[in-house]
Amino acid sequence: VGDQSVAMPSPPPFAFVVEPFVVASAVEVFFDARAGTESVRFKHDDTNDDTNDTKDRPRYIEITAGVSGAFGVLRCLPPSATVAERACSVLSLEEKFQGGTGVNLTPVPPELIDGDVLETIRHRIASAANALGIEGFARIDAFADTRTGNVVVIEANTVPGMTPSTVLFHQALAETPSLEPAAFLAQAVEHAVRRRDENREGTEIGGEETR
Repeated sequence: VGDQSVAMPSPPPFAFVVEPFVVASAVEVFFDARAGTESVRFKHDDTNDDTNDTKDRPRYIEITAGVSGAFGVLRCLPPSATVAERACSVLSLEEKFQGGTGVNLTPVPPELIDGDVLETIRHRIASAANALGIEGFARIDAFADTRTGNVVVIEANTVPGMTPSTVLFHQALAETPSLEPAAFLAQAVEHAVRRRDENREGTEIGGEETR
């Protein structure tokens, strides 16, 4: 893919899924001298130019979003934009787990995605997570078209990292109403306990019916 090779096991698997290749737009964090603060913007290139010839083209960025809730009714937390700190626009798999290679902007700045488009993206991520049968909480990595809200799911991680710097906690804090990390974890534990009890009751009823 481009200048990157994709390693395959030997012998190759009987079946595998191939994701569509997405060209992501370059995003940069810069110091806005007029505002006296850091800001974010698209790097100017053919995919980012909003002229009549290019404004209808897809303009994808990489995002990551937490989902939480019960089976079938998951909600999507405010997504984060994943921005590489070096010249490229997409982090490699190895770089995702290295410090200093990228930053997550939570929530996604309005300079990158309009509010209405962002709501469309959140709805589609929640729909994808519900279709996958996820419950409790998970993290969805995806490419999102900042113009149309189209979403290409990269990965559904049902065991995301839960360090103090995890984006799930940041996204829960950015939610309305805001949810503290301890409350987010308590909510997840309460859901797990409730599901365990429901499964236990179902097993007992099933056992009585078969006797």
